[in-house]
This record gives sequence, C-alpha cells and structure tokens, in this order.
Amino acid sequence: MVPDSSQIPDSSQVPDSPSSTIFDDQALTANRRGTITDEQLKQIQWPIRLHLILQWVLLLVLCAVGAYFVMLLTLTPDVWMILISIALVFISLMGWLTQSRLGSLKQREVASVAGPVSRKIIFSGKKQRHEIVVARKKFRVPPEIFNSMEEDAYYRIYYQPKIKVLLTAEEV
Repeated sequence: MVPDSSQIPDSSQVPDSPSSTIFDDQALTANRRGTITDEQLKQIQWPIRLHLILQWVLLLVLCAVGAYFVMLLTLTPDVWMILISIALVFISLMGWLTQSRLGSLKQREVASVAGPVSRKIIFSGKKQRHEIVVARKKFRVPPEIFNSMEEDAYYRIYYQPKIKVLLTAEEV
C-alpha cells in the first residue's frame, strides 16, 4: 500500500537539527559517552600543540630579555637567587600546565554543559569572531556552527575541558 502523499511531510516542513547537519553522529555518540573520536582528536591535536609551543617560545623569550636587562644591573647574589627562583617557578608552572593539557587530550576527556545559547559576534579589527555562551562557558566557533544555533534555544554542548574546545552540540 502506497502512503497518501498528504501524509508525507514536505522536506521544507521538517527542520534540520544542528546536530544532524553540522556534527557527525558518530562523534556526538562518542561525546555523549564521554570520549573523543580519533577524527576529533586529529582535528584539535595539532592546533593545541602549536599553541603550547608558541607559549613556551614566548616564555623563553621573556626570560632571555629579562635576564639581559637584569644583567645590566648590579645585583647582589641574594637578589640573583630570588630572580632565578622566580623564573624557575614560572617554567615549572608552564610545564605543569602543558602536561595537564596534553594528558587531558591523551585521556580523551569530554565534559558537557547545557543551557540556553547566547550568541555574540566580536570584531577585532576587520576580523569577526563568532562566540557562543552556554551556562557561562564561552566557546569560539566557526560561522557554520554559530549560524546553525538559535539564540536562547536550549543546547547541550560537549567540549574538551582543559582546552575549552567545542566538540559537538545538540539541541535538547
């Protein structure tokens, strides 16, 4: 028996949810279980590593410039020891933060937050940045994801907790 064409919904009447059009169903399922897929890990791994490398380079440059200017001063050995200790504390803190972030990626940690979405476009010079906020958590997102989410609609966002990268989202 062929169904009556009046009972079949027209494709323009069936709204597409952002999770089915923007995010991969396999990734969404994995994120619901609290893990990151191999593909998601590949997408976020190198940008995060590059970011960490740039932070280390900046820290080392600041230490070198600071050491140069401190050498111009005549300081007692006690002051030198204090300055070296402070530099070592900063380097140790940076090492701990790096290990924490990379360890979180290796463990494939996923966190979620739910609530109404607030959308913002931030201008920095001529560039636009798209940002969504859910339950006081901010995420920078590409325009496709930004445009697919409705303002004040209720979403569950799955993200990587240490680096605050949005992985998937679903309207609930």
